[in-house]
Amino acid sequence: EDEKTNPDIDITIEWDPEPQALVVPKDARPPPPPVEQSDVSVDSVPQWIFSTSDTHYPIQDPYVEAAVMQFARDLRPGAWVINGDLYDCWAISSHDKEPERLFDPGARLQEEFDAAQPFLREIAGMCDSVHFIPGNHERRISRLIGANVGLFGLRALDWGTMASLPARVTVHKYGTRLRL
Repeated sequence: EDEKTNPDIDITIEWDPEPQALVVPKDARPPPPPVEQSDVSVDSVPQWIFSTSDTHYPIQDPYVEAAVMQFARDLRPGAWVINGDLYDCWAISSHDKEPERLFDPGARLQEEFDAAQPFLREIAGMCDSVHFIPGNHERRISRLIGANVGLFGLRALDWGTMASLPARVTVHKYGTRLRL
């Protein structure tokens, strides 16, 4: 269709019924997170480091999951870094929900945590340390707590408890830069 060229538009997002444009200056960069909150150094350096991101349980691709698990078995990493979006957190997203998905297995937050357990336990069992840096999807939980301040401080909402993470998993703050 008739699309005008504008050098300030980098991204076009199509919404119903009309396309919308997101204007982002070409030289725009997000500000760096505060150093005191985001830099984490790990004392012992493992020989092999394994990193994953954007698994989005429970809607992960089972073929990719199997390949990742086999790669980890072959590599035998000393450390595993999970770079966010391990969970989809669909049920608490502020985005519109597909009504047909509301009653699907895995649609509830606890089911998302449970769906990731075999993957987490197997790979974490191979590693000396596991570092989980929550992504924007996991950050939805922080926003939920922030909107309902009465939930703040509940031990049940600690990541280790809430998602039944293996003991060797260290959960870092959103936006952490991990130095190994």
